[in-house]
Amino acid sequence: MHLKYVRLFSSGALNKVRVTGNQDVRRLLASPEQLLSAVPKMLPNFDTPQNQRLHNAFRKTLLLSQPREHALQRRTWTKELMSRKPAARYLEELKLEFSKIVTAVGQPGTLEMVNQVAAPFVASIVGNVLLGCPKSDHKQLIQWADVLEAYLVDPLPNPALAESTAREHLAAAAYFQAHLRRPGRSVLHRMAATTPAIAEDPDQAVALLMLLGAYHNTTRAVAATFAWVAQNGAAASAEIVAQAPPFGVVDEVLRLWPPPCVLLRNAAAPVSLSSGEVIAPGTVVLLDVAAANRDPEAFRNPEEFVANRPEAERARLVTFGRGPHRCLGAGFARMQMEVALHGVLAQWPRLKLADTPDATVWHQETSFQGFTRLLAHT
Repeated sequence: MHLKYVRLFSSGALNKVRVTGNQDVRRLLASPEQLLSAVPKMLPNFDTPQNQRLHNAFRKTLLLSQPREHALQRRTWTKELMSRKPAARYLEELKLEFSKIVTAVGQPGTLEMVNQVAAPFVASIVGNVLLGCPKSDHKQLIQWADVLEAYLVDPLPNPALAESTAREHLAAAAYFQAHLRRPGRSVLHRMAATTPAIAEDPDQAVALLMLLGAYHNTTRAVAATFAWVAQNGAAASAEIVAQAPPFGVVDEVLRLWPPPCVLLRNAAAPVSLSSGEVIAPGTVVLLDVAAANRDPEAFRNPEEFVANRPEAERARLVTFGRGPHRCLGAGFARMQMEVALHGVLAQWPRLKLADTPDATVWHQETSFQGFTRLLAHT
């Protein structure tokens, strides 16, 4: 039986529930007036200037911004990332970046696919295509992404972590302000050219959002794609890819192994579920993306990998959210996965998972999950 609703914890004023049914998760994600982001409650409210700057940066991002600000930001992101002309241009850039990575790796007998291919590929996309930073700065960019994610996933208020993260944010904000004063062709530069407030923002919220959203989860998604290829073997995988619709394999990877496995929200009003349960205002709601993507009422044979699922089923995928807060980088991330999928099949046609107990390592936090190690023979 697929549970639709689980009350995890209830004590006095603190309530926490997990919603797992696909229909409920889709509906609630599309209703931001009912469920607000849980991030503001999670951010420790320490009254130091640098912490306030960090909080301001988070509150300017798409998920936390006010409706009017959100609409303006969304229009800018949509124009740059989702229209047809930029998509075609980015496809060629993604292919070029992947070819650089595989050329550098060469033809080793054994390859650790996460840290030698997936992470460097996505880091090059973030650094070169999205942000337009010199290669010498890419390591620093990833360090900032690591710090920001560690801060957000920490389950308890942590003054020391907040202080160190705030210091790193000040350094990052100063870096991107100076960076945007120089000409560039990156996504960030093009957005700043059409929306001057992006370049003028002292907290550099858009650059921060790109670092947070574009590196870790896309690396996890690309790594999961490589894991599927390695577990099946490249030859068998290539046959499935050849018979699947465009993005069919990618969407199934995202369904079965979604990098954001849980999305946290706060109930702003009474929330009715299909089970008849009502979630009270003030409740912390965990929208279980991983469970919703395997709901048998939404997907036939939900535990099986089916690359040619009907469009109606693929439309029920909740990995990127729904509604006005659906991830604006979804199409860009799927494009990276598709390029990586075809690239790895072309570069290593005999790729297969290494036959060792430690060939794969799977790591899961409260909100995120993914492979941290994937050993394969080429």
